[in-house]
Formats: sequence, structure tokens, C-alpha cells
Amino acid sequence: MWFNNIGKNMHLIRLGHDVKELERGCAGPVLIVGAGPSVTPEQIQLVAKRWQGHVITTDKMLKPCMIAGIQPEAVATLDASPIIADFYDVATPYNMRYILGTHVDPKVVAKCPEDRTHWFNAYYDDPDAEYSISRTVAWI
Repeated sequence: MWFNNIGKNMHLIRLGHDVKELERGCAGPVLIVGAGPSVTPEQIQLVAKRWQGHVITTDKMLKPCMIAGIQPEAVATLDASPIIADFYDVATPYNMRYILGTHVDPKVVAKCPEDRTHWFNAYYDDPDAEYSISRTVAWI
């Protein structure tokens, strides 16, 4: 699945932005909102009322954040499953950045504006190994 997705995304990856192009060293605290069984809507509402810093979220928490009034500066996706596209069915801030693994499903990619999408390669194996898939994908 991963390599089929990389192939389907290749034309956008080559023209797109590298994750290294994102600004570094933002001033102030950063909250990274990850999904998990212990995260409740009440906790998200509490954060929405009190948090004054930067916010980055995982794909699964994008909708709950937006519903709670938290506008993330970026959303990140690593999972290659096509069901992840459902997490992007929400209006997002105009300036939000999308951080995608090159192997994510094209259905996810289709929901992310090209000019605000930043790509990264996941490690599949040891990149220093003689026949490393990770090194090959990064080279492409």
C-alpha cells in the first residue's frame, strides 16, 4: 500500500514543499494534540478556553480541535490508510500547513492545498543498510 501511494503522489511530491521548509523556532509554547483513548471532548474544550500558544494536531484530532474552536497552525499525517481522508472533512484555517508522509493515501492528499502541503519520508528500515528502501524513497 505504501509504495503504491508514493507512486500515485509522486507528481505532487516532486513539485511540493519539503517539510524542512517550515519555519523553525517559533516564539512561545507549542501544544501538540495527539489522538488517544483518553482524550475527551471536555478536555479539548478546556484547552480551547485556556491555551494561548501555537497548536499542531494529528489528523484524527483535526475535527475535534476545529469544533472546539482551536485553530491549529499545522496538521500531520503518517498513516497510509484511505480512511484518514475522513478526518480532513472539516473547514480549516486558510494558513494552516499540512505535513504529510510521502506514503499517505491520495484521498488524503486531495484534501490538502498543494501550496500549503509539506512532505516528509518515513523510515521503513535502516537507511544505512545496503539495500535500504528508506534511502531509495528519499533519493526519488
